[in-house]
Amino acid sequence: MADETTTHVSTTADMWTARRRTFLRMTVHWIGSDLQRRTACLAVWRVIGSHTQDVIAVPIDKDVDADEDFVYIDIGDIFEKYSKECEVQQATASESSDDENIAPKHTKRIKIPKNIRCSCHLLNLIATTDINNINNVAFKRMKKRIDAKLQKIWNKQSRSSLSASDHIKDKMGFLFVLYNATRWNSFYDAVQCVSELFLHFTIAPLTKDEEEFLLEYVRIMEPFTQALDVLQNEEKMSLGCVLPTIKLLQERMEEFSNDSSIVHCESLVMAIISGLHSRFGDMFKNLHMRLASVSDPNFKTIWADDSEKEQLVTLLKSTVRRHKAFNLNPVSGNQWR
Repeated sequence: MADETTTHVSTTADMWTARRRTFLRMTVHWIGSDLQRRTACLAVWRVIGSHTQDVIAVPIDKDVDADEDFVYIDIGDIFEKYSKECEVQQATASESSDDENIAPKHTKRIKIPKNIRCSCHLLNLIATTDINNINNVAFKRMKKRIDAKLQKIWNKQSRSSLSASDHIKDKMGFLFVLYNATRWNSFYDAVQCVSELFLHFTIAPLTKDEEEFLLEYVRIMEPFTQALDVLQNEEKMSLGCVLPTIKLLQERMEEFSNDSSIVHCESLVMAIISGLHSRFGDMFKNLHMRLASVSDPNFKTIWADDSEKEQLVTLLKSTVRRHKAFNLNPVSGNQWR
């Protein structure tokens, strides 16, 4: 990184837990002189204490300029809540500033850049929280019954003697990716071909309705997992990929909602559509994300509605003109603000 000069970078923040310890990492990304992506790790910190906004904001505040446009962040709702708290405090302070009888309370508040939520994290929330919150009784009862049967097979693989694992691999050619709550897509991977194993392990086989449910579930979740694979790509993923990928997923789910062959998983389709709208709706209004997508040669305006395309082209042209003017007559400050 020291050998290159660049004026525009993207920073990301990610937090994870391993061996009962929590870590926070900041990375920086930029385009090199050969138009290839460069990535470097800025720092890794050990996070000690509760995962509260003020604790996590301290290392980010040290390593990120508060005047940057935004940080792409994957630590849940923490900074969204933190920003709201700061706004409330600022509003309260301004209202009470005229009262000379009230002594101001000095509390250190850390100013951090605007952040964009991690799209993969949002998809995971849809696939776990939103789906688990489905209120349709028939859907929940059916899924719970199937989960119990499948769990018995997964238990055989993970807890029984080697002969059970050997039989599973002999029949299927591979072992299951065992399901756990934080890796919801392992459920999708594991339910695709299991019917042959029920008889061998003397587990009650799936009924016809349960088999239909699983076929529908796999069919619906396939484009969902494909979207996640695109957004998790380390080499080719960019901010411009997010809106086209989510738009395509929304269109696919809309097709499922009008598909008469979907009988048991209608609630699943509607939960995903609702989750995509509520969790990604604001991103389609975000200036940076819209420009990133329309300026990507792979997408241009194919992801946008016909009514939006002309507006996006105008937006891109005006942005290019503004950049040219700024480069000819640079001034202090951020031209995006």
